[in-house]
Amino acid sequence: MYKNKNKKIILLYFDGTLHKYTTKFTHETHIHDEPIDGAIQFVKDLFDAGFQVVIFSSRGSHSEFGLYANDWFAKYGLDKCYIDMLQYSNVKGPHDVILDDRAWNFDGNYPEVSELMAFRPWNKR
Repeated sequence: MYKNKNKKIILLYFDGTLHKYTTKFTHETHIHDEPIDGAIQFVKDLFDAGFQVVIFSSRGSHSEFGLYANDWFAKYGLDKCYIDMLQYSNVKGPHDVILDDRAWNFDGNYPEVSELMAFRPWNKR
């Protein structure tokens, strides 16, 4: 898939982790909102630290999502040299770490089901 043995792979979920996702979803290729504060610099910092960056999204099932996302990144100031290194996926492939607004960190202990039922992403609390 996208494994590079020389780099750590990070999967970054797009909606709610990079993109504010405050406007209602309308189509896989319609990216309405701006980045979350610091998102563009964070992507640069990851590349500069040697990460392989994979943008992970259910939008990735649309064959042109990467093109629209690249335009979105360019619009908000990500340099072309970084955009050219971005990869996209709609599956949770090989990775060293994942950053997602809707994930629960498993620490070896299972949470109470009630905790999972009450879970809300950071921007919905």
